[in-house]
Amino acid sequence: MKKLILIAALLAFNANAEESKKERLCKTIYEVADSVMKSRQNGTPMEKLMGITNGNKELIDMVIGAYRMPLMNSHKMKMQMRTEYANKKMVECYQS
Repeated sequence: MKKLILIAALLAFNANAEESKKERLCKTIYEVADSVMKSRQNGTPMEKLMGITNGNKELIDMVIGAYRMPLMNSHKMKMQMRTEYANKKMVECYQS
């Protein structure tokens, strides 16, 4: 019985470790998406952001996605756009 409890505890620990990796990944994706959209909303040319993707497909897709969104005029709307885009990318991460 004690062995079963120990095994169950170890399995739960492994599941939590995997979950933590996913959480860290999704948090990083959120931060990168926010940064990309911040650059977009501040008028950074797309070419400049594409130049720092190093051919990474996920980053390229993130940049393209940001530049498909409209450029906002007010600071409040720019902040809202950043939050919405970063949240969208984080949801996609957790659902993958």
